[in-house]
Amino acid sequence: MNLKNLRDNQSELIQYLKKHDYDISYIACFQSVLSQIFRKSEEHGWTSYEDVNHFFESVYAPNTSRAYKSVLIAIRNFDIYGKYPDGACASLTDKSAETLLCNDFNQIIEYYKSAEHNRDWLKSKTIESYAGCAKSFFLALQKTGVTTISGITEKAILSIFLSAEGSMNKSASYCNSVKEVLRRCAENFPTGLVAKMIPIAKKHRKNIQYLSKDETQKIRDVLAITDSQLTLRDRAIGILAYYTGLRRSDIASLNLDSIDLENDIICIAQEKTQEPIEIPLKAVVGNAIYDYVTLERPKSNNPAVFLTRHHHRLSSGAMWGVSNRIMKAAEVRQGEKQRKGLHIFRHHFATTLLGNGVPQPVISGALGQKHPTSVEAYFSSDFVNLKSCAISIDKFPIAEGVLS
Repeated sequence: MNLKNLRDNQSELIQYLKKHDYDISYIACFQSVLSQIFRKSEEHGWTSYEDVNHFFESVYAPNTSRAYKSVLIAIRNFDIYGKYPDGACASLTDKSAETLLCNDFNQIIEYYKSAEHNRDWLKSKTIESYAGCAKSFFLALQKTGVTTISGITEKAILSIFLSAEGSMNKSASYCNSVKEVLRRCAENFPTGLVAKMIPIAKKHRKNIQYLSKDETQKIRDVLAITDSQLTLRDRAIGILAYYTGLRRSDIASLNLDSIDLENDIICIAQEKTQEPIEIPLKAVVGNAIYDYVTLERPKSNNPAVFLTRHHHRLSSGAMWGVSNRIMKAAEVRQGEKQRKGLHIFRHHFATTLLGNGVPQPVISGALGQKHPTSVEAYFSSDFVNLKSCAISIDKFPIAEGVLS
């Protein structure tokens, strides 16, 4: 690590991020990592970026350390190779899983990807995600000295999935992804038994954070004001998310020709499922988009509805910054662990329909979900109907002052 080079050029990196319209929270993460490198390198004896990453993993929570690692990779690439951030994935060792995997394991990964693409049931991103988890699993096995499927033992597998104390150290999604790859490959490779040896991880469901009536009213009030502290672009995105329940990826992918003013509908192919969907274009949504396009949107041949000031399509990742600014303007959800992403608007949209007695298939259709059962995730906050299932406590004796 050449701290002098990094210290001399850090401002150039930060200016690049600002110039290319990176989210302010992402830039702040860069500044935090840089600050820690300069302040703590001598104290901890760091000589490489791997040393810094090991420190982050030992000190911070998993979500934070993962975020810092991605930033650390970008800083390393800038410092050593002069490469600016471009959103591409990399590793701190500059070695891909394909080059590290032994031939037997690599054949399994390649077979899985080819078979899944031919089957054409999953999106490419999903296939790559599953394959990535399997690569990680095989790499971990190689570190224990195992290089063939026949050499895999239950002891080797448990050493990967269990901590020294015996507790599970992998997520349920990771375990299921590895199992899926092994099962799919069982017709050509002896991986079926290996899949059965992988321990079952309990899936933890996070408490759903919903918008309260007070928060909802404040957000609606802010979105209704055209001369608030929000830009017309942020206001249009907020109104679109609030009144249609569209995913942030679908909002980012909207093109000008997606909006049919003559028939008052929005027509898109969803980014997540590639399924087409038609959404009624409400007047409040259409007016907000019209204000942005005619008064604030940069003059550009780019077909995207929402653009950065440099005429690039606004990315899906930048939508978090938009929702954060909306929450800040409305003075709601400013706690550190409170959910601020646009998906909370989608959740509110669904639960509002549920509370008003709209049938499940209709809600699924409005959300663009392929299966009606997908809406069941929102039942846990359907307070209107859940209250009717509650048992009265009037007949149960409660000591005085308990409920005060």
